[in-house]
Amino acid sequence: MPFISISSVNQFDQELPSGNVIIYYTADWCRGIAPIVDQIEKENPSIKVLKVDIDQLKDHPLVQMVSTVPHFDARKNGISINEFSGANESSLRSMVNQLV
Repeated sequence: MPFISISSVNQFDQELPSGNVIIYYTADWCRGIAPIVDQIEKENPSIKVLKVDIDQLKDHPLVQMVSTVPHFDARKNGISINEFSGANESSLRSMVNQLV
């Protein structure tokens, strides 16, 4: 499943509650891990990856809790099961393994 770039609070709230989801909080100036996230997303089509630009959705309560980017939040049916901040490929792959 391709990245779903979130452009509104309503879209974020609609995409969040179902299935296996990784929320990828980022910003235009934070691109270091983007190719790795893209690769992992292609390898795991059953996981929905929501790409959230923290500068565009800064009013959403979940975005307001993010203090460092990139930040990743794995969710099963809307419930957070793991979170971490930083460009760490092994942590991201471990997170994916919890969802598949």
